[in-house]
Amino acid sequence: MSAFEQLLVVQQHDIHAAQLSHRRAVLPERTALHEAEAEVSTLGARLTARWPNRKARSLDRRLVWSLAAGLAVVPLAIVALARPIDTPARAIVLGEILTPVDDQIDVAVRANGEARELSWTHPGTGPSDVFYRVYRSDLDGADLDCADHEGASECRLDMVLLGTTREPRWRDGSPPPGVRYRVGVAANSRNDENAGDVATISEPVESP
Repeated sequence: MSAFEQLLVVQQHDIHAAQLSHRRAVLPERTALHEAEAEVSTLGARLTARWPNRKARSLDRRLVWSLAAGLAVVPLAIVALARPIDTPARAIVLGEILTPVDDQIDVAVRANGEARELSWTHPGTGPSDVFYRVYRSDLDGADLDCADHEGASECRLDMVLLGTTREPRWRDGSPPPGVRYRVGVAANSRNDENAGDVATISEPVESP
């Protein structure tokens, strides 16, 4: 079984894995907040145990506000450090399925008058018969719709499906300027172009 066929078999499990990853992504923030609260509580208890019978003094109001502000900043700083660094999406949601982005799908776009001609290559898929789905962005050029869920970003494909082909090429008659393209590699057990899911999808490529 080729690597591509293995990817088709396990792709449905990726949905469950993505959900688990999303839940785990928020744990560092919550853990950091709990640790900061515990440190403050422990510090208060130690101070009380060390000076239990001393007469309370009135504290300067400015000092109280300074301490409160400092303690409020600590958990916020921890949460900021716990958030993941923004990186390009390595998997995107396409048709409710988490689909890997494969940078080895090499897509080229060249101008031919008003038309744009796409061609592409990709790693071998073994004996699997594959077909391709070609996507194009809207006028604003955006290809993804990303939302932040407590530190874990989820990106969905936000492009128009131009069509399906078995040949590694496509001609887009008269696209708007500044659009982007992606190509998805798809297959299914019936070798039906109208069924099945995209197994991998390319990086976005801008129109010249």
